[in-house]
Amino acid sequence: MPRRRSALVQSIVLDVEGTTTPIAFVYDVLFPFVRTRLHTYLSDPKNRFPLTEPLRRLREEWEGDADHGPREGTPSIQDPESFTTYIERLTDQDRKSPGLKLLQGQVWEEGYRSGELTGDVFPDVAPALRQLKDAGIRLAFLSNFTAAMLDAAVKNSGLEGLLEEHLSTDRVRAYKPDPRAYQMGLDAFGAKKS
Repeated sequence: MPRRRSALVQSIVLDVEGTTTPIAFVYDVLFPFVRTRLHTYLSDPKNRFPLTEPLRRLREEWEGDADHGPREGTPSIQDPESFTTYIERLTDQDRKSPGLKLLQGQVWEEGYRSGELTGDVFPDVAPALRQLKDAGIRLAFLSNFTAAMLDAAVKNSGLEGLLEEHLSTDRVRAYKPDPRAYQMGLDAFGAKKS
């Protein structure tokens, strides 16, 4: 039977990267996973439809990006592989790019589904979240990951059922530390700013 929650703490919104999962997992596992599968993913005809939105966003970003050079060429949605150099540069810069995040999310989701990727959480995370949930505290993730990335990460990390919400900044098209991203956490639990 769940214990009563504290009158002071009713909900907790957590980040993934560095809080529940080692930052190294993102840089040493997730980013290289996309890089090694990028060519295959972009060239696979079955991905044509899922790639439409990420490539549209990447093309818009590329057009407004003064940093692109002639070596990148002009990416075309009709030729998904033409985005490779731009995608690799954004990844190397850890750019908070909506198009890149969508694309990474698709590749990671495929990796989690196939079992090639498994989540990596600190050993004390699941027991701590379970204890908080049992105490009646409402829990959520708030991340710059896409919703698909968050859902797949939670499912494959042994954290399923412990969090009420998986809040992706993609919903508000604003990345942390933009206040709109954090407002989602307040809104999810009907909380007010203190």
